[in-house]
Amino acid sequence: MTATPSLLIVDDDSFDTRFISNAIRKADDSIQLEFARDGADAIKRLEEGPKPKIILTDLNMPRMNGHELIRRLRDHKDWKKIPTIVLSTSTDQKDVDLSYEFHANAYLSKPDNLSGYDEIGAFIKSFWLEHVRLPS
Repeated sequence: MTATPSLLIVDDDSFDTRFISNAIRKADDSIQLEFARDGADAIKRLEEGPKPKIILTDLNMPRMNGHELIRRLRDHKDWKKIPTIVLSTSTDQKDVDLSYEFHANAYLSKPDNLSGYDEIGAFIKSFWLEHVRLPS
């Protein structure tokens, strides 16, 4: 029996957090969701364990932004293999390039409607949790 996959959502916007978490639950309500308000909160949660299967992070957050979070994850021996997906309102190519420079696994733009969030939730379930073999 496989463990229920867990996903850590890192975002300081409560509306966006609600939209993406509802979309993921709609795609598969067995996915265990965890939440962090910013990168610093995410690091604290990771230190306290357990390690999520996937991290979904915004970029523009207080205390520690998404780019810094990704850099910190990739510098840590226990967290560097966790697939990390950026979900941001930014369409600035510099943000996209920097995310990949820090080794984000994917960069998605936040949609402007609920059906767009549903598509992302279904994509995360299908691609990241069914088709991709995740690290242990």
